[in-house]
Amino acid sequence: MTAITATEAPRRARWGAAALIALVVLALRLPLHPIAVLSVDESAYMLVARDLLAGQWPFAGAFDHKPIALYLHYAAAMGLGGEDPSAIRWLATLAALGSALTLWWIARRVFALPPRAALLVGLGWAFASFGLEGYSSNTEILLNGWLMLWLAAFLGWSRGAARFAPAALLSGLAAGIAVQVNYLAGPLLAALYLGALLPAPRKHVGWLLASGLVAIAVALLLLVPLLLAGTLEGYVAQQVAFLSRYQGNIALADWGTVLRPVALELAPLMLVALLLGLAARGAQGAPGERAARGGLGLLGLLYLAAAVTMALVSGRVFAHYFHLLLPGLFLIVLEGLAASPAARRARLSLLLLLATLPGLFVALGQAQRGIGVARTLAAGGLPELDRERSATRLFAEHVPPGASGYVTCAQPIYYLTLGLEAPTRYPFWSIHVYGYLPGLDPETHIRAIHARAPEVFIIGENCPEAELAMIEGIFADYVEVAAHRGVRLALRPDLVPPGAPRPAR
Repeated sequence: MTAITATEAPRRARWGAAALIALVVLALRLPLHPIAVLSVDESAYMLVARDLLAGQWPFAGAFDHKPIALYLHYAAAMGLGGEDPSAIRWLATLAALGSALTLWWIARRVFALPPRAALLVGLGWAFASFGLEGYSSNTEILLNGWLMLWLAAFLGWSRGAARFAPAALLSGLAAGIAVQVNYLAGPLLAALYLGALLPAPRKHVGWLLASGLVAIAVALLLLVPLLLAGTLEGYVAQQVAFLSRYQGNIALADWGTVLRPVALELAPLMLVALLLGLAARGAQGAPGERAARGGLGLLGLLYLAAAVTMALVSGRVFAHYFHLLLPGLFLIVLEGLAASPAARRARLSLLLLLATLPGLFVALGQAQRGIGVARTLAAGGLPELDRERSATRLFAEHVPPGASGYVTCAQPIYYLTLGLEAPTRYPFWSIHVYGYLPGLDPETHIRAIHARAPEVFIIGENCPEAELAMIEGIFADYVEVAAHRGVRLALRPDLVPPGAPRPAR
């Protein structure tokens, strides 16, 4: 038997910890991949990504109001995995995996935590990232992945674990992409840059300036394809029109719906972060160590303040916005663990893991759902837990190949799963709910679509009653041929054979 050297043992332990974190993340998230869609946003992003893969840049084909990099993420996933919704599940899976491993690296290399404590911190992120709807339908989990990469680059450089140029380039790349995934990243990054500058302006200003310039260059470079395609002006006008209407009113928030998941899935972690943060403030150490801890505490607090503000300024407050608090909370946790006596770190890191168990329970519930869907599909049945896949199987026999269609008040995923060609640049049910499309009158728009006589008409229940009645009235001449759990399929009258049976309602 070959003896393991003193240097090989720690290396094997490090790789073993990373492999265990990766295994846990994959075990929790891969079962979700068979589920067709988790939200309307997800399938809307997929439609824009489909156009990108076909060479149509936003505002030339279908589009939504998000920045360009979000659709590039979806296009990359669909380019590798196809148009099936399971392909874009990899976005959340890889974001959670990358964030957990990045945090583990920060714990080991930057904060010098012992292997067991660093492992529990990484697992804690794997669990916590599942809370507050940490799925690919919500851009917060993608943002957190890029923001964690920025933190790793800055902390690695400032603590001597990374070189100036590679760290500045990596952080700038992460920041530039993050801003073009969701504009909420702008204030969050401003807080990070400010929090990194204030503790040591002379030492950090050069690195932060280099990082910021790279970030601006990356954000602008992502717009070059739109400029070359001639769609940049329309794209920018759409973004400006949406942001000008982006005015929050927290008094109108449904706090009962928002606070319940925040209290159950995030509050325990917030409490542990508070306790460890207070412990770090009172910990002993050399003046340089205390100053460094104070700088990290300021960075974490500024970030948390920006994240809470961003969660509250939306036109509608959703629980998943609070997912953005995770990088700041874990930064404060790491600071507290590093400042704690070595004998207490194991217990404190275990306390952290216990605080993230609500996320694990959510993950196990979703995994059970995904496994049930996969088993039912494999047996040739209709999964009750996945209305979109069930409806697709039932509707497919009625839809002519390559048919034109209009989907409204239902998930836009049917455009993809049924291979429909949309007769509109706005194939999203949300146009009937949100007024962010400038100059668009829904009734006029829907009448124009009806005049183009799409072969297939799919309508669900996700619109307000007034809009729903208006849409049904305009398409009253279409003949309903199938229905499933509130989603109805109708065909153009000339495509329905005389005397064909009608679905039971």
